[in-house]
Amino acid sequence: CYQHSGIEAAARKAGAQVSLIDETRFVKTAIPGQGLKEWPLYRDILECDTIINVPVAKVHSSARYSLGIKNLMGILGGNRGLFHLQMHLWLADLMTKIQPKLTVLDAVRLRFRHGPTGGKLEDVRKMETLIAGPDFVAVDSFGVSLFNAGHNWKDVEHIKLAYEYGLGQADLGLLNLKKYRFQS
Repeated sequence: CYQHSGIEAAARKAGAQVSLIDETRFVKTAIPGQGLKEWPLYRDILECDTIINVPVAKVHSSARYSLGIKNLMGILGGNRGLFHLQMHLWLADLMTKIQPKLTVLDAVRLRFRHGPTGGKLEDVRKMETLIAGPDFVAVDSFGVSLFNAGHNWKDVEHIKLAYEYGLGQADLGLLNLKKYRFQS
């Protein structure tokens, strides 16, 4: 995927170290959650100075939406199928342990049907939007609003739980949002 997309070449050219997931680097980790108490997490995430999360905005058949919080399932080892049994609670629990310093939500193209896999070009809407912020709950909350006017963060259980845990602000009316329009 990295190779075919050109990400690997661009990252190396910029001086980044590119590595694929190494199954031996998952470490059983205590999680201070209400439901999830322990799970294997990728060691590099646990040891790094800063986490920058760059998810792509899309609908998701199990989580309703795949935004910043859901994107961090990528750091999970173990039987990820089991994670789906309590996905919303466990995603919020995971965020008590792993908190990105910056989330940049890619909604340049938004998949609004048949996600996370499959679908057709008509399932994608061109939004030409990026949402960035240090508050991952706020970024996800705003991200939900892009799908349709009637969609609300309160309808997405893992975002609601992360807000209730005090991990971030979901009420967009309480945020100082700044919008910029870029011309190419």
